[in-house]
Amino acid sequence: MLEALGSLAAALWAALRPGTVLLGAIVFLLLTDLLNRRRPKNYPPGPPRLPFVGNFFQLDFEQGHLSLQRFVKKYGNLFSLEFGDLPSVVITGLPLIKEVLVYQDQNFVNRPISPIRERVFKKNGLIMSNGHIWKEQRRFSLTALRNFGLGRKSLEERIQEEVAYLIQAIGEEKGQPFNPHFKINNAVSNIICSITFGERFDYQDDQFQELLRLLDEVTYLETTVWCQLYNVFPRIMNFLPGPHQMLFSNWRKLKMFVARVIENHKRDWNPAEARDFIDAYLQETEKHKGNAASSFHEENLIYNTLDLFFAGTETTSTTLRWGLLYMALYPEIQEKVQAEIDKVLDESQQPSMATRESMPYTNAVIHEVQRMGNILPLNVPREVTVDTVLAGYHLPKIVKKYGNMISLEMGGFSTVFFKWIAQNQRSPCLPGPKLVNHPIQRIQENIFKKHGLIMSNGHIWKEQRRSALTTLRNFGLGRKILEECIQEEAAYLIQTVGEENGQPFDPHFIINNAVSNIICSITFGERFDYKDDQFQELLRLLDEILCIQASVCCQLYNAFPRIMNFLPGSHHTLFRKWEKLKMFVANVIENHRKDWNPAEARDFIDAYLQEIEKHKGNATSSFDDENLICSTLDLFLAGTETTSTTLRWGLLFMALNPEIQEKVQAEIDRVLGQSQKVSTASRESMPYTNAVIHEVQRMGNIVPMNVPREVTVDTVLAGYHLVKGTMVLTNLTALHRDPAEWATPDTFNPEHFLENGQFKKRESFLPFSIGKRMCLGEQLARTELFIFFTSLLQKFTFRPPENEKLSLKFRESLTSSPASYRLCAIPRA
Repeated sequence: MLEALGSLAAALWAALRPGTVLLGAIVFLLLTDLLNRRRPKNYPPGPPRLPFVGNFFQLDFEQGHLSLQRFVKKYGNLFSLEFGDLPSVVITGLPLIKEVLVYQDQNFVNRPISPIRERVFKKNGLIMSNGHIWKEQRRFSLTALRNFGLGRKSLEERIQEEVAYLIQAIGEEKGQPFNPHFKINNAVSNIICSITFGERFDYQDDQFQELLRLLDEVTYLETTVWCQLYNVFPRIMNFLPGPHQMLFSNWRKLKMFVARVIENHKRDWNPAEARDFIDAYLQETEKHKGNAASSFHEENLIYNTLDLFFAGTETTSTTLRWGLLYMALYPEIQEKVQAEIDKVLDESQQPSMATRESMPYTNAVIHEVQRMGNILPLNVPREVTVDTVLAGYHLPKIVKKYGNMISLEMGGFSTVFFKWIAQNQRSPCLPGPKLVNHPIQRIQENIFKKHGLIMSNGHIWKEQRRSALTTLRNFGLGRKILEECIQEEAAYLIQTVGEENGQPFDPHFIINNAVSNIICSITFGERFDYKDDQFQELLRLLDEILCIQASVCCQLYNAFPRIMNFLPGSHHTLFRKWEKLKMFVANVIENHRKDWNPAEARDFIDAYLQEIEKHKGNATSSFDDENLICSTLDLFLAGTETTSTTLRWGLLFMALNPEIQEKVQAEIDRVLGQSQKVSTASRESMPYTNAVIHEVQRMGNIVPMNVPREVTVDTVLAGYHLVKGTMVLTNLTALHRDPAEWATPDTFNPEHFLENGQFKKRESFLPFSIGKRMCLGEQLARTELFIFFTSLLQKFTFRPPENEKLSLKFRESLTSSPASYRLCAIPRA
């Protein structure tokens, strides 16, 4: 069979010419691009686009804003363009502009982050930041600017003083031709520099002139074709020479200049007295020290200072240069302005804001310069934050290209990915009866044959789940007896970790053993020693299974089971390992039967044997040995892997965030001391520790796509038609990293779960899923996490080993688990 397939492949390859392959690849890419770029329904019209580049080459880059006017004539005041992968909408006319920027401003409040901006500013600063960062930075900057004179007489006097320097510098030209560019730039820049840096710079200062030259080049380079191509094809352009590389080099030099100014400020900084914007920002950084939710740090100070420097220099100086040009071109208008100046001000009187109302013609000329100069012809771009209707057209929010709901085909499975929004409690995606089933993938069918708790459906699932929940409650779930069992296991775990004597060790299987012993005491009626070779082999098998099942071979098996049955690969290893696990459980069941007392159940297996006996002769019953093996394996897997992986993430985050670990330990010492056992009764008194555990779950995100669901009947969801049998994956990653829900979505920040020092529940937090098929062991997992995590931090401080760098890399597995790491557990005095 394999030889025949190989011969067929070789014959096909020999028959194909390179030109045919190339043509086929081009056609495939063109079709893919065509399908990917289909416009949404009721999307604004626009010119036809070219494959891959969109409307990129239909604009004149030297006069881009003017070349757009032909599209306005053809498509109206609202039309769409595409620049590579960046869909854009252009709006024209005052009613629409006010609709976007005033009446629906919350829907358009964000700035789109182009690849160039992301590389240079990394979503920091004032101009290109969004969400929590933008609000926090803007609020502070406005306050600081007001404190340093914005809108007050002191700043006006500073401008008047700078005007005197400018007049002197121009007077030195003695009426000879000169270029006013950098003189005006220097004068205007000195105003914002006096606020941000606390000093002005002389017009002959070589270093500052270099800075102004860099700023001017940056402004020009960013509009070049090469830099626009970078925004369209960033990965390709990274490897090509061109003006975009010079742009990045210039921005680096500007950052270095600001960084040096900040460093000089730090040397003689007085926290009690702010001399300028940088001093005030350093005060703010100090005030928010240790607050992971804060955006006040040195990188943001550099970007904010650059934003102020850029905006405070370029816009006003460019307008002034247009103004002088218009006056030279229109001498009769210049004469009228001067006549009004002579009438209102005498030769020695300095212009001030107080005289503006008496000089309407001069004021009108300045406004006309702004109108004709039009220095930001397309304004600073905005981004749609939610699906919006504008002028009757639908503008979709783009979530990672396709939105909150996307479809994929995976072999024989039609699949829908859904970002479940916590506010939408009526959404049928998780709690609805139409999506209560789990899809049975080919691998699962081969192993479990629709048995057990996780992968069964319908009558079998209802019967098995009801029985399992009752049994778990009978054996202590939610009761004091099980909590005491966890406290006892925590003592064994602490003893084992202590035996490492502060030396580097991998906590993986030690934690696995501790957590697994809790579910083993319920299912098997016993715990296993950490040195039990047979049990360690069982844990190793379980760990390997989780990795193998996420492999390419196993995913190919789900798509092409009949073919893959005949091909070698890791899927066969997976089947063998599951058989070993089944044999282990079957042997335990057999041992139980030998001394089984039908009148008294010692554990889950005994209780299940009672249920089998009770339903003997009932053909509709699902209680049989096969379901007992599969249900026991489900409890063993779910009760071991999820909690132990979360704990391993927890220790890793503590070692990487020592200041958070210290705060947890301070709370433990205050509430429990060093000797008192950890119990759930103390959880309410420990809001910070509780918040840290929840943040570990959010960031660890161990089941990122949740357990799949299956549509049981044809269903309409969010306006889309889902046919019966479609697999639904709920995108918990997008939910747990949603910037609209979390202040710092990509940062480990316990403040997400705190409000005024108290623990705060979050609707957008679903580590145990939701609805009828949510995790049945949620209560047990929450208890285990609190007791194990708190007990470990009560006794040890976790640190990275010397000369070893810890990272947040994860390994390929059915769960998102940390890559193997070592740390040191230092006993606390």
